[in-house]
Amino acid sequence: MNEVLSYEALRSIVDAMPGSVAVHAPVFDEHDLIIDARLRWWNSSYGTLHNKSSIVDQSMRAVYFEPDNALDYVRQAWESGSAHQYFSIEGDVLARYEMFDEPITLSVDWIRLGSHVVEIGENLTLLTDIQRQLASSDLELLEAWRTQQITEAKQRVARDMHDSVMQRLLAVGMGVRQSINTLDLSPKNRRYAESLQKNLEEAIAELRLIVDALASNPEPVRSTDLEIGLNQVVASSEPLLGFRADFSSSLTCDVSSQVRDDIHAVVRESLANVAKHASATRTYIRVECNLGYLTVNVLDDGVGISPSPKPGHGLANLRHRAEAHGGTMTIKARSSHPGTRLAWRIPCSEASGEEWARPDGNS
Repeated sequence: MNEVLSYEALRSIVDAMPGSVAVHAPVFDEHDLIIDARLRWWNSSYGTLHNKSSIVDQSMRAVYFEPDNALDYVRQAWESGSAHQYFSIEGDVLARYEMFDEPITLSVDWIRLGSHVVEIGENLTLLTDIQRQLASSDLELLEAWRTQQITEAKQRVARDMHDSVMQRLLAVGMGVRQSINTLDLSPKNRRYAESLQKNLEEAIAELRLIVDALASNPEPVRSTDLEIGLNQVVASSEPLLGFRADFSSSLTCDVSSQVRDDIHAVVRESLANVAKHASATRTYIRVECNLGYLTVNVLDDGVGISPSPKPGHGLANLRHRAEAHGGTMTIKARSSHPGTRLAWRIPCSEASGEEWARPDGNS
């Protein structure tokens, strides 16, 4: 796994980003509170920021000048999706940074992408000089330019990750599956190969979330475009499930790019859970606007959910995504048939007024 998805390879990709970029993995205590963050990926600009060399799993508390302040922004991004910070480096603090000789002002965007928080820093010193020359009416234009630059850079990185790292991972996954199916492996080696395959599939699913989030556009997403994307998610899950999930939609409203990404994540994570745990033969997915809510329903005919399931990070992330929009997520046994039902619901400005029943009339 580490040879395929190396930190060096990811670092070369995010080097395309302007300014300093770092990807952090939050560290939780027994109460699911963020107490630290570990550095996972970074670009060369970030690597030269501090006097200490950047290393994988580096603790934010051990390196950052004001770690509690930085962790507050990590928590805000984790809970709300994003946070923005202005940070001045001057005086005695300047000695802690290698790449700056004069006082500067940094603009830092903290963005949650899947199970990570990305830190994107930009030097605003030159922009500050420009701002002093502009009338206040021009500041909105300047902010729009800055947002466009970040968006274009994120989309460029998403393309690079999809076209290089993602394709390499998929190729390795096909090789592992072929080895399991064709080689005369001992029981011990087969279990090891199957474990590698499972970890690889989880890494691919998480990388897809990151690519989707990076490639997202702030413009509203039409319901038809959302349905096209969901059909692609369903198709990509077919090899894991062993069958094609049934998907239908009756959306009557456009959604934001963030909601689009969240819905993709809900369907992708739900199908991954069905493939890993349910032993199902059929899965039904329905996305609809109804009675003032946008709802994603995922049903399967599998073995059902444990009476006291252990909450995993995947489902916890989906619940956080719903709560960030003022919504809810529930997962429980189906009422009249074997299997499990997951319902992810957030408020919607429009509703179709249509009730949904499965084609065979069963809930």
